[in-house]
Amino acid sequence: DALPICFIWMIKAISVLFNFNIRRLQPGLWSIYGILVGLTLFWEINKPFFLGEFIFGIILLWFTVKALRERKRGAGIIAVGYAVSVITALTMLAVSLLNIQVNMFIHQVFTLVIFLAPAIGISLYLAREFALNSNLLRQKLVQVETLSAQNIAQEQEKQQLLAHQNDELEKQVNERTGELLKSLTDLRSAQTQLIQSEKMASLGELTAGIAHEIQNPLNCVNNFSEVSRELMTELKDELSAGSNEDALDI
Repeated sequence: DALPICFIWMIKAISVLFNFNIRRLQPGLWSIYGILVGLTLFWEINKPFFLGEFIFGIILLWFTVKALRERKRGAGIIAVGYAVSVITALTMLAVSLLNIQVNMFIHQVFTLVIFLAPAIGISLYLAREFALNSNLLRQKLVQVETLSAQNIAQEQEKQQLLAHQNDELEKQVNERTGELLKSLTDLRSAQTQLIQSEKMASLGELTAGIAHEIQNPLNCVNNFSEVSRELMTELKDELSAGSNEDALDI
């Protein structure tokens, strides 16, 4: 009978969906299945498997209730699917144990429900998860676009501020450069005037020296002229007085 194996895989599926750790439980599940296979050698072939289905169904219900208690997302959907499957399986077990005769069509319907209910629950769960993840991804995409637009706006604002600061800095540099050029021009003009003043001072000193050198002979000539003039005056006076001898002495 493949139904116990299906229950084992359903237990593994629900543990994966709800992140339950069944690493220690797996050897026990397969051990129970091995024991059931061994019991079929000494007992009626269906009864051991019915017992295994009952045990696995209880474990599956326990996992489902645990997921509901922990409020796992989508636990209700999975719980409904597994609950329908387990209830159907337990109903078939009760019918078999009570030796109630059912036709083959009803048995096939029950078997189909046992297999399809968990699959439908898992499919609905996965569809819901996909929708939620898509919605969450869409929201994150909107947030990313919003943040991107804000970053672009901030970057543009920074670029404008940087451009304005560059213009102001360039303006200040041009002003300072103009002031420096003006100061350099004034400094060169002052330097030229200083050099010219030094030249004029040197020329004045040279002229003063030359004048001094010329002044001494001129003074001698002037003194000699004065003496000569006095002598001529005295000579004229003596000649006018008729003193020729005194005039000769002069």
